[in-house]
Amino acid sequence: MRFFFRWLRRAVILSLMLFMLYLLVSIGPGLMHVVDVWKLKHANPEASALMVARENEYRERKVKLKKRQKIVPYRAISPYLREAVRIGEDGTFFEHSGVDFYELGEAVKANLKAGRFKRGASTITQQLVKNLYLNTSRTISRKLVELLLTLLIEWRLDKTRIFELYLNYIEWGSHVYGCESASWTYFNKSCSKLSLEEAIRLASITVNPRRYGPNTNSAFIKKRQTHIADAMLSAGAIKKEQRQALPF
Repeated sequence: MRFFFRWLRRAVILSLMLFMLYLLVSIGPGLMHVVDVWKLKHANPEASALMVARENEYRERKVKLKKRQKIVPYRAISPYLREAVRIGEDGTFFEHSGVDFYELGEAVKANLKAGRFKRGASTITQQLVKNLYLNTSRTISRKLVELLLTLLIEWRLDKTRIFELYLNYIEWGSHVYGCESASWTYFNKSCSKLSLEEAIRLASITVNPRRYGPNTNSAFIKKRQTHIADAMLSAGAIKKEQRQALPF
């Protein structure tokens, strides 16, 4: 009986993977994305879909901005920044399998209550997928591709590699991508040298980096900085004395 269930589970997993592959091939450039995901374990993309979209946007507006991005390995990124970003964007990143179903349920309830889109529930992996491969539309087909690629990335890569890619490719200002370029842009230092306060300031603006800077006086950003700092203390990532020394 145990042998039967083991093979049944394998058959179900294989069937789901074949179905996912069929959907990806049948929806737009899905197959190309599958090939790209397969390379992510050992190779870094030359550009993301978001970078291309921004480049086209600036070209149409006749704005000349040079793209700033320097990829650095995970170990060269400040632990303060890693923890601040994780807590600010996806507190259970290392526990879930790509989709945080609890947060998804909470977001659905909040949005239904508000009668509009008020709260998102995208995980770090989902955000990486959107950043690297997809546009900003909210069509059912795009969301389906996002979900399937999210599961594929979680199956293909380990969590550290996913987080490393995320930190190196997310937008951190106008044509500023990745934590190393962001650190040099705002604090004139490598991201490995960031202080706790600087790390939290950088992590707080990922929600809208073209609108806010790490030293903004926005009440919204200050609230995020306070939340991240408090959550880092609760998680044991920083000590009480460090929290008390922060200006937010």
